[in-house]
Amino acid sequence: MAYCISIQVAPYLLTYIKENTNFENGSIKVKGDGVIDYFIINAIEKGYPQNPRTPNLLLELKDRYFGKNSKAILDTRPGYRYMSVENQNKLSDFIEYLMIKELFDYIDGRSVSAESHGYIKNSINEFILKYDLADHFNYERLKKAYYRRRKSPKPSLSKGLRKNVNFCPENIANNHHKPSYR
Repeated sequence: MAYCISIQVAPYLLTYIKENTNFENGSIKVKGDGVIDYFIINAIEKGYPQNPRTPNLLLELKDRYFGKNSKAILDTRPGYRYMSVENQNKLSDFIEYLMIKELFDYIDGRSVSAESHGYIKNSINEFILKYDLADHFNYERLKKAYYRRRKSPKPSLSKGLRKNVNFCPENIANNHHKPSYR
């Protein structure tokens, strides 16, 4: 049996989600084989949603992710499995974290080859075009965030991206703040 769960994520993340998940026919087929799938599986709750949002993404999950001995599997009422608004926000933050981390790793990879002068600008612009992020991200802020991260002794996305918040998956559960690089 499969469960379908409607959620809402930040609209600018949809292109990234489509490229980095098992996205088919307008929904994510959660197979448990990726970090985003694992996050989704752990964010699903039992019960009825409180204050549901207008969904823009559909998740399809197999019943195997909810445990064989769970009595809740037998309950197929619509809406019985859901993702809370708080977990939807955490999912958006987590996907945004992965996206920015991918950008920084991409820039670092291009810096090794050092093709030509301006690889940072080219890398950021290519990334923004690839994921259709021109309306949601500011080039200058991303560049400053990259330079701050590059100067720090340990890789961290917190400087320049969020103010006084460690922005990593472990802290997403405790903090929900809007990014400052848009």
